[in-house]
Amino acid sequence: VADSIEVLSQGMPVEMNFDVLIVDEIQDIASGDSMDFLEFLIETASAPKLRFFGDPEYQKLYFNQSGSRDSLLQRFPLLVPFHLWSNCRNRPEFENLIEGLCDFKGLYKRFRLPSAGPIMNYATYRNESEKIPQMEGALEALLRDFLPGEIVVLGEELFIERRSFSQSLAGRFYESDEIVVERTKILSTTVRKFKGLEAKAVLIHDFNASMDTELLYAAITRAIEKIVFIGRAEETMLVASKLLPR
Repeated sequence: VADSIEVLSQGMPVEMNFDVLIVDEIQDIASGDSMDFLEFLIETASAPKLRFFGDPEYQKLYFNQSGSRDSLLQRFPLLVPFHLWSNCRNRPEFENLIEGLCDFKGLYKRFRLPSAGPIMNYATYRNESEKIPQMEGALEALLRDFLPGEIVVLGEELFIERRSFSQSLAGRFYESDEIVVERTKILSTTVRKFKGLEAKAVLIHDFNASMDTELLYAAITRAIEKIVFIGRAEETMLVASKLLPR
Protein backbone atom coordinates (compact mmCIF):
# COMPACT_ATOMS: atom_id res chain seq x y z
CA VAL A 1 0.00 0.00 0.00
CA ALA A 2 2.77 2.43 0.94
CA ASP A 3 4.58 1.72 -2.35
CA SER A 4 1.41 2.43 -4.33
CA ILE A 5 0.90 5.77 -2.59
CA GLU A 6 4.53 6.72 -3.21
CA VAL A 7 4.15 6.00 -6.93
CA LEU A 8 0.90 7.98 -7.06
CA SER A 9 2.40 10.97 -5.26
CA GLN A 10 5.46 11.03 -7.53
CA GLY A 11 3.28 11.21 -10.63
CA MET A 12 1.03 13.94 -9.31
CA PRO A 13 1.72 17.65 -9.91
CA VAL A 14 2.52 19.48 -6.67
CA GLU A 15 -0.23 22.02 -7.31
CA MET A 16 -2.91 19.35 -7.77
CA ASN A 17 -5.25 19.42 -4.78
CA PHE A 18 -8.87 18.42 -4.43
CA ASP A 19 -12.11 19.64 -2.87
CA VAL A 20 -13.61 16.16 -2.61
CA LEU A 21 -11.71 13.06 -1.52
CA ILE A 22 -13.27 9.58 -1.80
CA VAL A 23 -11.29 6.59 -0.54
CA ASP A 24 -12.43 2.96 -0.52
CA GLU A 25 -10.92 0.30 1.80
CA ILE A 26 -9.70 3.15 4.00
CA GLN A 27 -8.67 0.76 6.80
CA ASP A 28 -5.79 -0.41 4.61
CA ILE A 29 -4.09 2.99 4.63
CA ALA A 30 -5.36 4.58 7.87
CA SER A 31 -1.98 5.14 9.51
CA GLY A 32 1.33 6.98 9.30
CA ASP A 33 2.51 8.50 6.04
CA SER A 34 -0.70 7.51 4.27
CA MET A 35 -2.71 9.95 6.38
CA ASP A 36 -0.16 12.68 5.67
CA PHE A 37 -0.64 12.06 1.94
CA LEU A 38 -4.44 12.26 2.21
CA GLU A 39 -4.14 15.56 4.06
CA PHE A 40 -1.80 16.82 1.34
CA LEU A 41 -4.47 16.14 -1.29
CA ILE A 42 -6.98 18.47 0.38
CA GLU A 43 -4.73 21.01 2.11
CA THR A 44 -5.71 23.91 -0.16
CA ALA A 45 -9.46 23.25 -0.10
CA SER A 46 -11.47 25.76 1.92
CA ALA A 47 -14.16 23.21 2.83
CA PRO A 48 -13.00 19.73 1.78
CA LYS A 49 -15.55 16.95 1.57
CA LEU A 50 -14.35 13.52 2.66
CA ARG A 51 -16.04 10.19 1.93
CA PHE A 52 -14.24 7.18 3.38
CA PHE A 53 -15.48 3.62 3.01
CA GLY A 54 -13.97 0.67 4.82
CA ASP A 55 -14.29 -2.14 7.33
CA PRO A 56 -11.83 -1.54 10.18
CA GLU A 57 -13.47 -4.21 12.35
CA TYR A 58 -13.54 -7.29 10.12
CA GLN A 59 -11.23 -6.78 7.11
CA LYS A 60 -7.83 -5.69 8.41
CA LEU A 61 -5.66 -7.78 6.09
CA TYR A 62 -2.40 -5.97 5.45
CA PHE A 63 -0.80 -4.84 8.71
CA ASN A 64 -1.61 -4.09 12.34
CA GLN A 65 -4.68 -1.91 11.88
CA SER A 66 -6.22 -2.33 15.30
CA GLY A 67 -6.46 1.44 15.76
CA SER A 68 -7.35 2.42 12.20
CA ARG A 69 -10.78 3.82 13.11
CA ASP A 70 -9.33 5.89 15.97
CA SER A 71 -6.48 7.09 13.74
CA LEU A 72 -8.99 8.37 11.19
CA LEU A 73 -11.10 10.19 13.75
CA GLN A 74 -8.05 11.77 15.36
CA ARG A 75 -6.71 12.99 12.04
CA PHE A 76 -10.11 14.04 10.65
CA PRO A 77 -12.17 14.89 13.76
CA LEU A 78 -15.21 16.11 11.81
CA LEU A 79 -15.82 12.71 10.23
CA VAL A 80 -19.23 11.24 11.10
CA PRO A 81 -19.16 7.41 11.13
CA PHE A 82 -22.06 5.46 9.62
CA HIS A 83 -22.59 1.71 9.84
CA LEU A 84 -23.66 -0.17 6.72
CA TRP A 85 -26.35 -2.54 7.94
CA SER A 86 -27.57 -3.60 4.48
CA ASN A 87 -25.72 -6.39 2.71
CA CYS A 88 -25.73 -5.43 -0.96
CA ARG A 89 -23.72 -8.36 -2.36
CA ASN A 90 -24.44 -11.75 -0.80
CA ARG A 91 -27.51 -13.96 -0.57
CA PRO A 92 -29.05 -14.10 2.94
CA GLU A 93 -27.82 -17.68 3.38
CA PHE A 94 -24.28 -16.34 3.71
CA GLU A 95 -25.11 -14.93 7.15
CA ASN A 96 -25.22 -18.39 8.76
CA LEU A 97 -22.02 -19.36 6.96
CA ILE A 98 -20.19 -16.28 8.24
CA GLU A 99 -21.42 -16.84 11.78
CA GLY A 100 -20.50 -20.52 11.71
CA LEU A 101 -17.01 -20.19 10.23
CA CYS A 102 -15.89 -16.73 11.37
CA ASP A 103 -17.95 -16.28 14.53
CA PHE A 104 -18.97 -12.79 13.33
CA LYS A 105 -22.54 -12.21 14.47
CA GLY A 106 -25.13 -9.53 13.85
CA LEU A 107 -23.33 -7.88 10.92
CA TYR A 108 -26.43 -7.20 8.83
CA LYS A 109 -30.03 -6.18 9.38
CA ARG A 110 -31.16 -6.78 5.80
CA PHE A 111 -30.05 -8.27 2.50
CA ARG A 112 -30.69 -6.69 -0.88
CA LEU A 113 -30.80 -10.06 -2.68
CA PRO A 114 -33.49 -12.68 -2.00
CA SER A 115 -32.86 -16.18 -0.72
CA ALA A 116 -32.03 -18.76 -3.39
CA GLY A 117 -31.42 -22.08 -1.68
CA PRO A 118 -28.11 -23.77 -0.76
CA ILE A 119 -25.03 -21.60 -1.38
CA MET A 120 -22.19 -23.82 -0.10
CA ASN A 121 -20.46 -27.04 -1.05
CA TYR A 122 -17.09 -28.56 -0.27
CA ALA A 123 -14.66 -31.22 -1.44
CA THR A 124 -11.72 -32.81 0.34
CA TYR A 125 -8.42 -34.45 -0.56
CA ARG A 126 -6.07 -36.69 1.41
CA ASN A 127 -2.83 -35.71 -0.34
CA GLU A 128 -1.57 -33.15 -2.86
CA SER A 129 -2.02 -35.50 -5.81
CA GLU A 130 -5.78 -35.48 -5.19
CA LYS A 131 -6.15 -31.70 -4.87
CA ILE A 132 -6.22 -30.67 -8.54
CA PRO A 133 -8.63 -33.47 -9.60
CA GLN A 134 -10.99 -32.40 -6.80
CA MET A 135 -10.73 -28.78 -7.89
CA GLU A 136 -11.41 -29.73 -11.50
CA GLY A 137 -14.50 -31.66 -10.49
CA ALA A 138 -15.77 -28.73 -8.45
CA LEU A 139 -15.09 -26.28 -11.31
CA GLU A 140 -16.85 -28.49 -13.86
CA ALA A 141 -19.88 -28.54 -11.56
CA LEU A 142 -19.81 -24.74 -11.24
CA LEU A 143 -19.50 -24.35 -15.02
CA ARG A 144 -22.85 -26.08 -15.40
CA ASP A 145 -24.50 -23.13 -13.63
CA PHE A 146 -22.14 -20.20 -14.24
CA LEU A 147 -20.12 -18.70 -17.07
CA PRO A 148 -16.31 -18.92 -16.75
CA GLY A 149 -16.08 -15.16 -16.12
CA GLU A 150 -18.47 -15.51 -13.17
CA ILE A 151 -16.13 -17.88 -11.30
CA VAL A 152 -13.10 -16.99 -9.17
CA VAL A 153 -10.61 -19.36 -7.52
CA LEU A 154 -9.07 -17.88 -4.36
CA GLY A 155 -6.09 -18.96 -2.27
CA GLU A 156 -5.02 -17.73 1.16
CA GLU A 157 -1.50 -16.77 0.07
CA LEU A 158 -0.87 -18.52 -3.26
CA PHE A 159 -2.87 -18.84 -6.46
CA ILE A 160 -3.17 -21.98 -8.59
CA GLU A 161 -1.45 -21.63 -11.96
CA ARG A 162 -3.57 -22.43 -15.01
CA ARG A 163 -1.02 -24.99 -16.19
CA SER A 164 -1.90 -27.10 -13.15
CA PHE A 165 -5.24 -27.99 -14.73
CA SER A 166 -6.17 -30.18 -17.64
CA GLN A 167 -5.88 -28.65 -21.10
CA SER A 168 -9.63 -28.22 -21.42
CA LEU A 169 -9.79 -26.16 -18.22
CA ALA A 170 -6.45 -24.35 -18.49
CA GLY A 171 -7.61 -22.36 -21.50
CA ARG A 172 -10.51 -20.98 -19.46
CA PHE A 173 -8.28 -19.27 -16.86
CA TYR A 174 -6.82 -15.87 -16.13
CA GLU A 175 -4.04 -15.80 -13.55
CA SER A 176 -3.36 -13.60 -10.53
CA ASP A 177 -2.19 -10.38 -12.22
CA GLU A 178 -4.74 -10.50 -15.02
CA ILE A 179 -7.67 -9.04 -13.08
CA VAL A 180 -9.84 -7.25 -15.64
CA VAL A 181 -13.20 -5.54 -15.38
CA GLU A 182 -14.90 -7.63 -18.07
CA ARG A 183 -13.86 -11.17 -17.21
CA THR A 184 -14.60 -13.90 -19.74
CA LYS A 185 -12.52 -16.61 -18.07
CA ILE A 186 -12.14 -18.13 -14.62
CA LEU A 187 -9.81 -16.02 -12.48
CA SER A 188 -7.23 -17.64 -10.16
CA THR A 189 -5.81 -15.22 -7.60
CA THR A 190 -5.39 -14.60 -3.85
CA VAL A 191 -7.92 -13.29 -1.36
CA ARG A 192 -5.96 -10.08 -0.82
CA LYS A 193 -5.74 -9.29 -4.53
CA PHE A 194 -9.46 -9.87 -4.99
CA LYS A 195 -10.48 -7.91 -1.89
CA GLY A 196 -13.19 -5.39 -2.72
CA LEU A 197 -14.31 -7.32 -5.82
CA GLU A 198 -17.01 -9.95 -6.32
CA ALA A 199 -18.00 -12.98 -8.37
CA LYS A 200 -21.15 -15.04 -8.63
CA ALA A 201 -19.24 -18.18 -7.63
CA VAL A 202 -16.08 -18.47 -5.53
CA LEU A 203 -13.92 -21.54 -4.94
CA ILE A 204 -11.55 -21.32 -1.96
CA HIS A 205 -8.71 -23.84 -2.15
CA ASP A 206 -6.42 -25.03 0.66
CA PHE A 207 -9.18 -24.20 3.13
CA ASN A 208 -8.20 -25.01 6.71
CA ALA A 209 -9.53 -24.53 10.21
CA SER A 210 -6.64 -22.25 11.23
CA MET A 211 -7.21 -19.75 8.42
CA ASP A 212 -7.26 -16.16 9.68
CA THR A 213 -10.91 -15.31 10.34
CA GLU A 214 -10.77 -11.85 8.75
CA LEU A 215 -9.12 -13.27 5.64
CA LEU A 216 -11.75 -16.03 5.53
CA TYR A 217 -14.52 -13.46 5.97
CA ALA A 218 -13.14 -11.41 3.07
CA ALA A 219 -12.97 -14.56 0.92
CA ILE A 220 -16.50 -15.72 1.73
CA THR A 221 -18.06 -12.33 1.08
CA ARG A 222 -16.58 -12.11 -2.44
CA ALA A 223 -19.23 -14.66 -3.49
CA ILE A 224 -22.70 -13.54 -4.54
CA GLU A 225 -24.47 -16.86 -5.04
CA LYS A 226 -22.22 -19.89 -4.51
CA ILE A 227 -19.10 -20.83 -2.57
CA VAL A 228 -17.06 -24.03 -2.62
CA PHE A 229 -14.37 -24.97 -0.08
CA ILE A 230 -11.60 -27.41 -0.96
CA GLY A 231 -9.09 -28.57 1.64
CA ARG A 232 -7.47 -31.52 3.34
CA ALA A 233 -10.05 -34.02 4.53
CA GLU A 234 -9.26 -33.99 8.23
CA GLU A 235 -9.52 -30.20 8.53
CA THR A 236 -12.23 -29.39 6.02
CA MET A 237 -14.65 -32.07 7.17
CA LEU A 238 -14.21 -31.04 10.80
CA VAL A 239 -15.45 -27.54 10.00
CA ALA A 240 -17.68 -27.90 6.95
CA SER A 241 -19.63 -30.93 8.14
CA LYS A 242 -21.06 -28.79 10.94
CA LEU A 243 -22.65 -26.55 8.33
CA LEU A 244 -23.57 -28.85 5.46
CA PRO A 245 -23.93 -32.63 5.18
CA ARG A 246 -21.86 -33.98 2.29
